[in-house]
Amino acid sequence: MKPIFLSTLILSFAILAFSQSKEKSDLVGEFYEWEGKSKNSKPDQIRIDPFNRNIVWFTLPPVHGVGRFDFTKKEYTEFKEKGRYRPDGLIIDKHGILWFGEQGTGTLGKFDPITEEFEHFFAPYKGANLAIPTVDHDGNIWVVDHENNIINRFHPKEEKFTMFRLPTPRSWVTDVKADSKNRIWYSCYNSDRIGVIDTDRKTLTEYELPEEGVGPAFMAIDSKDRVWFTMWISNKIGMFDPKSKKFSEYELPMKNPGPSAMTIGKDDVIYFSTKYLNSIVQFDPRKEGQFTYFTIPTPKSGQKDGICVDDKNVIWFTEMGMNKIARLVVGKEDDIELPGKSYKNRTIQPGYRVKAKKTVTSAYSEKTTRVKLQKPVRD
Repeated sequence: MKPIFLSTLILSFAILAFSQSKEKSDLVGEFYEWEGKSKNSKPDQIRIDPFNRNIVWFTLPPVHGVGRFDFTKKEYTEFKEKGRYRPDGLIIDKHGILWFGEQGTGTLGKFDPITEEFEHFFAPYKGANLAIPTVDHDGNIWVVDHENNIINRFHPKEEKFTMFRLPTPRSWVTDVKADSKNRIWYSCYNSDRIGVIDTDRKTLTEYELPEEGVGPAFMAIDSKDRVWFTMWISNKIGMFDPKSKKFSEYELPMKNPGPSAMTIGKDDVIYFSTKYLNSIVQFDPRKEGQFTYFTIPTPKSGQKDGICVDDKNVIWFTEMGMNKIARLVVGKEDDIELPGKSYKNRTIQPGYRVKAKKTVTSAYSEKTTRVKLQKPVRD
């Protein structure tokens, strides 16, 4: 039997078992989907404009640019850059400036929506592969380097990098987020750790996950500074509580749906995508016993990295595999369905509940490292 056939068979049985355990929810999902403007532009990371929640921005790696979509006007605009720059992660600072790592060039990218101009800042070492950024309370941009075990801090005014080398080798640091105390949290895909850079910017502490080989990836931080994260090589999402030093894990009842991108909305409700379930999943920590999922209307959408939610719990995500962006509103059917009216690109999908299995484990170990800040000069 060929391995690919065996994998398909196993996945089919997993989906069958999953479908038998679900029950219909009282919630529905209102989806809208739009095609990319350029063929195969493949929207990736997505963020809501800080000054207008009806506008979203997203990266377009294959066409070396960024996109903007205005939901009110239904306008889709692309801004392209010359060269080999391939925007990866995306964050928008309080001034409305877009920041993103750029694959293959060792640069941190910047786009100003007012001037519509790009800038590129080279990391101060060879072989850099900058990817996912975030912004701290001081306006500094933090960006991970997947391949080199480094997190960089960039000072926009000084246009200078400071480098933080992680203590665990070959971690493949994936995501980075700042909490309310301005601590910088990060996930380590290869070494199965969650780490934090303290406010003194000299202390790094890493906590081992209860299991090996689960691949912690994208993160979200809630109002209590608890760190939530997806585990790509698993059927779980996780949470680390810095106060108790304990991990909580919540398991989807199927094998390897591949929880992927994650965001957090009002009342600390979690939303995440999956690699294989082709759905957006809702998880409310106040209702620990269940997940609610909504199937994306486009089959095999390729939803992977891009998801965000606004203050009204409107969810935006990208369908990289199908060259689309999409909008989702979750609510009661009577609140969403409007009899006698039809909307272009709209699909109403039922929500389905599945039970979540919870486990709580103390952190296996914590590894604290004092680091000397490195400000190398580029070769």
